[in-house]
Amino acid sequence: MDSQFKYFVLLNNDAIINPGSISKLVEVMETDETLGAAQGIIRNYHNDLVNSAGVLIDDVFGVHIAYCGLPPSNMGKQKH
Repeated sequence: MDSQFKYFVLLNNDAIINPGSISKLVEVMETDETLGAAQGIIRNYHNDLVNSAGVLIDDVFGVHIAYCGLPPSNMGKQKH
């Protein structure tokens, strides 16, 4: 990786990117210096439900897939 760049993007070859989504991820990274990585929302191609919006790791190292199965409009409304 060229050291002149601050960020890089890993992207599947079948991804469909919404306009402004990469800029939003950079904004999030610039706002919170404790972050080391960020992931956008991955939606199911067949039904548009959220497949993954990242992974949450709890205090006993349990792993939880964030917002899986919810419509994108419900993002942020799920209780953890």
